[in-house]
Amino acid sequence: MKDEELVAYYHDIYVYAYSLSKSPHEAEDIAQETMLKAISNISSFDGRKDIHAWLFTIARNIFYNKKRKDKRIILEEFSPSPIQDSGIHFQETLVQHE
Repeated sequence: MKDEELVAYYHDIYVYAYSLSKSPHEAEDIAQETMLKAISNISSFDGRKDIHAWLFTIARNIFYNKKRKDKRIILEEFSPSPIQDSGIHFQETLVQHE
């Protein structure tokens, strides 16, 4: 399969990414990243699977990786700074942080 043929599946990937993310901007990012990964790894596509299944798997993995990364960022932002035996509880620290 040629790179140009993969581009024909962009809309399908975008629609699938939108169904996962519910965000047009995030769906666009996922679809673009999916196409880049698919083009760079087209040699690993053996043709035994449907091309849609292969592309949707790439898109799904990108979506889940983004969610994991976002979760880590959120946890890092709200993790309290080290408190040494001050008697302050986690909830109080969070309130102070906000």
